[in-house]
Amino acid sequence: MAMAEPRDDRPSIAGLARVSLGHSELTVRPIGLGCMGMSQFYGATDDAESIATLRAAVDMGVDFFDTSDIYGAADGTRADIRGFEHLIGNALADAGTRWCLATKFGARLNEDVPTVAAGGHAA
Repeated sequence: MAMAEPRDDRPSIAGLARVSLGHSELTVRPIGLGCMGMSQFYGATDDAESIATLRAAVDMGVDFFDTSDIYGAADGTRADIRGFEHLIGNALADAGTRWCLATKFGARLNEDVPTVAAGGHAA
């Protein structure tokens, strides 16, 4: 899929100074896109709309996306652990720019499934 042509009237953050993530050498623009709004937590999901939103964000200069493994886990169209991260990868594969994906893991939607912290201990 080809990326949409950037529109001249669309706002852009491309001119904003980049910031470092923690103590790493990785830099991103200071405005990112939180992706929970494209998950089942707000009702039915629409992959085409999510892809259009992700691509529009890239067109505006966004290069930092925040997601989680549960943002698609309960959805019939994104039913595996890769869920939304997989959709982001496919949507932005031909973006022509570098971008950063932040994620969280270990949350459970089912109270009967124990949550395990990153260190392997019960949370």
